[in-house]
Amino acid sequence: MIFPCEDTSVTKLEHSDLYLVETSDLLHPIIDDPYIMGKIACASVLSGIYALGVAEISNIRLFLGVSSRMELNDRNIVMPMVIRGFRDSAKAAGTMVRGCQIIGNPWCLIGGTASTVCTHQQELVPPDGATIGDVIVLTKPLGTMLALTVSQWMEQPEKRGRLLLTITEEEAKKAYCRAVDSMVRTNRVAAVLMRKVRP
Repeated sequence: MIFPCEDTSVTKLEHSDLYLVETSDLLHPIIDDPYIMGKIACASVLSGIYALGVAEISNIRLFLGVSSRMELNDRNIVMPMVIRGFRDSAKAAGTMVRGCQIIGNPWCLIGGTASTVCTHQQELVPPDGATIGDVIVLTKPLGTMLALTVSQWMEQPEKRGRLLLTITEEEAKKAYCRAVDSMVRTNRVAAVLMRKVRP
């Protein structure tokens, strides 16, 4: 059984009625706070499994590409904060980081893999099961990346002036905070609710 997923795989294990669910994700930093960025990366890694209605994660591994362009002192401060944010998010989701791969790289990259085993196919909610008339429930607001971009542009004088014609600085800050709050929140509750309301 293979579901049409972008970054998550479901594999029936050979000798039992068990299914291995695995997902992976990799991000470049999208905000300046390393601790919060670690939390965002973890929530993003877990989202592939939650999207199938599975709320319990057995294992998560952290992947960290440490930028070779960063000064050593900066790396020694920033990278532990990223790792702590990632671990704290995993713990809040009821799992723990059981491994970490760190590589040197010109760019900073944060991500990982997550996996779990389901005891039968009925534990999974296929992503292609929607039909006409179904209600779509958004678990997070749309436009989070736009809110982050607006926040960055507010610091660039040539773009700031044009932005202030359509949005106030206070509105931009509020949108940024709401976007970050939604990105650090996992979809674990949504996964539980998917199973409760599935036909």
